[in-house]
Amino acid sequence: MSLALVAALAGALVLGGWQLSRRRVPPAAETAGEDFDAELDAARAEVLADPRVAADVIKLWMRA
Repeated sequence: MSLALVAALAGALVLGGWQLSRRRVPPAAETAGEDFDAELDAARAEVLADPRVAADVIKLWMRA
């Protein structure tokens, strides 16, 4: 995978997550801990779905 492709995928994941978080209106009863757990579960699911992309993103962050 080229570095440009990895950067584009990472950017798409970040932008997509940002867009989803803007649209989502948290219920009044939801606490910050529950929201964090939901985001953590979503991140885990993405990593399990394609661990190579996650590894490439981490490598990119480590170089920066």
